[in-house]
Amino acid sequence: MTATTLSCGGLFTNANSYQKHFQTAMVKVKVGSKETFYAHEGILSKSVFFERALNGEFLEATTREVLLPDDEPEIFSSVLEYLYSEEYAPRLGFSKTVKKIVDQYRTPQSIESTFQTLPCIFGSTPKSEDIALAALRHAKIYCLADKLELKGLQALVITKLRLCGPLAGVDFLTVASYLLQNSYDFDGSLGRFLSSYVSGIPKQT
Repeated sequence: MTATTLSCGGLFTNANSYQKHFQTAMVKVKVGSKETFYAHEGILSKSVFFERALNGEFLEATTREVLLPDDEPEIFSSVLEYLYSEEYAPRLGFSKTVKKIVDQYRTPQSIESTFQTLPCIFGSTPKSEDIALAALRHAKIYCLADKLELKGLQALVITKLRLCGPLAGVDFLTVASYLLQNSYDFDGSLGRFLSSYVSGIPKQT
């Protein structure tokens, strides 16, 4: 018998995978000082961090409650969206046109003329200050993904940061400092990304 194909947002899976992810117990995740989220254990366990917490010898394995007091609810919400759908807003969509552009434009200099085609924020005509805030938000998502050990999300964030286009010097330093202070660059990918961004910073006149 052929397994039924199911769709949940951007997540496509078969019946066995559906049972593994969605027919599991709900886990409480308290983020920051007061926000509480509920998510399926099978979904959270895509994260190495959550998988260890919920299936190891830690207190969370008994209480089914995970505390993230130092993290921002808004940022965790985007991570949770990724865990369920393998994307987070604003979504790339990955149409054929988008994929072609993503494959072609890999450096900040190249992206500068096309970033409005693939905005990294909501809306089609972002201002420079909006782009800076969006880039910092993506950076925060990257660092939380690093903490939760979600390599796929980190790669997606880097793609979206590239699509933000070159940042002004001070904005770049803010984003770069946050990334370097709140994540570990084990494979050098973050360093390579930041190095490529340096040459794309607009020069002062």
